[in-house]
Amino acid sequence: MIKTGRIIKKIYKASGISKAMEQQQCIFCGIASGQIPSKKIYEDDRVIAVLDIYPANPAHLLVLTKKHYAIFNQIPKDEVAHLAQICRRISELLFKVVKPEGINFFIANGPVAGQKAPHMILHAIPRFAGDGLNLEIPENPGDEKEIEAFHSSLKKTLKDYFPNVDFSEAEPKEEKKEEKEEEEKQEKEKKQEEKEKEEEINLDELTEKLL
Repeated sequence: MIKTGRIIKKIYKASGISKAMEQQQCIFCGIASGQIPSKKIYEDDRVIAVLDIYPANPAHLLVLTKKHYAIFNQIPKDEVAHLAQICRRISELLFKVVKPEGINFFIANGPVAGQKAPHMILHAIPRFAGDGLNLEIPENPGDEKEIEAFHSSLKKTLKDYFPNVDFSEAEPKEEKKEEKEEEEKQEKEKKQEEKEKEEEINLDELTEKLL
């Protein structure tokens, strides 16, 4: 499985909080527990959604797990599923009430990805045309050899993460020679019929003109 220890250490270092003190000093644990005031939008026994006090756009929401997890990889599968369900409802809520033209959902998973606090946060940011917020991913042409190398490398471990999925690539089916010849014959006959029909129409038009 993925080793997350190195990433978590970098998060603690960037935030200035030691692992032993993380939950005591984690602001977002304080928000989740209610010790720190917030503008709550949703809450249950596992997650809480609050308005960001430094919003990228109006109605920018932070969806937090109540239990302390430094990065997304640490969250148990059942909690991830619950988190996804709540985010879907939040999406419906924002579209109905705030009426944005779109919504960005994203997680900064690790310092290099922009994570600044040692608590997993899912952002829900309503988007509006011309809002000036640039979250676009550049579409740079990829190197085919590099893409193939990554694909080959990933395929070696796919079964470890997705054991119930069949990753074998189906071989392209070769058309039977007889079937192909029959199709070509039918296509040729069809074209011939269309041509003859067109000639008949032209002949009728010419006859009318002569008469």
